[in-house]
Amino acid sequence: KEPQPVLKRDKPWEHNLYFTVNGWSVLRDSQTGEFRCWYDDWNPDIQEVKRVGYLYCVPGRTSFARSTDGVHWRDHGWAIRASEKMVVYLGTGSVWKDVAFEQTGRFLCNYSEWRLDAAGKPTQNILFAWSRDLVRWEKCGEEGLFPVDTGGYHRYGRWDCIFPMPRAEGGYWGTWTATPLARADLSGGIG
Repeated sequence: KEPQPVLKRDKPWEHNLYFTVNGWSVLRDSQTGEFRCWYDDWNPDIQEVKRVGYLYCVPGRTSFARSTDGVHWRDHGWAIRASEKMVVYLGTGSVWKDVAFEQTGRFLCNYSEWRLDAAGKPTQNILFAWSRDLVRWEKCGEEGLFPVDTGGYHRYGRWDCIFPMPRAEGGYWGTWTATPLARADLSGGIG
C-alpha cells in the first residue's frame, strides 16, 4: 500500500480523476508485465453541484497511463475524446479482448456520450472503440452505437458502464448501468 495516490492530477487539462468501480480499467500485459490504466477525468460544474446537491460533471475525457510496477505511472493523456455530437459528458467504460483476439489482435473499449435525441433532449448512448496496442484507439463509428433499449429502460436515465465478464465457453457476459422503467427516479441500476 502506498501512502500517496499513484495516479494524480498533475496536468493543466485534468480536473477530477475518476476511479470508481465503473470508471477505470487496469490490464497487465502478459508478455511484458506492463500495467495499463484507462480512467476518466470529469470537470465538475460547481453551480450545478450547488443546485442539485451532488457531484455533477460536464464534458470529460478518458485518459491512459502505463506502469512497469503498478506504483509509478507515466500519463499518456487522452485515449478517447468526445465527438462533436456530445452535449453533456463523456462517460465511463471498460477495456477487454475481442472474442476473436487471436485472429484480430484487437482490444475493445466502451464509453458513453450524452447526445440530443430527436426531441432535442439529452440521452445517453454507449459507443465502442478498438486498439491493437492499447495506446491509440479508433472509434467504431455510429454503426456501433448501442442506444437505450426503451422496452425496459428509461430513455433519459443512465445508460453506460458496460462491465464484461469472460464466459467459460467463450465470449462474454456483461452488465451495464441503466435505469429500469420500474424505477421512480433516473439515477441508475444494473442492466
